Amino acid sequence: MFTVSSCCHKFCRSCVVRHAEVKIKASQDPVLCPEPNCATTFTVEECEQFLPSKTFDLLSKRLMETFFPLLSG
Repeated sequence: MFTVSSCCHKFCRSCVVRHAEVKIKASQDPVLCPEPNCATTFTVEECEQFLPSKTFDLLSKRLMETFFPLLSG
């Protein structure tokens, strides 16, 4: 099981991984908690815990581009 730290909602780990991968690949980041009507986002540290490295690298790159747009161009 995986517990989202900020809201304490619990999900099976494989479901959380799949949810996050789909959202990241669809450019819907930051990733929200899958619980309906919950606006909590996963922290970068949480994502690093459960995401495959390739997906986490994609998320990291997007976050860097968001926060430091001049560095990515």
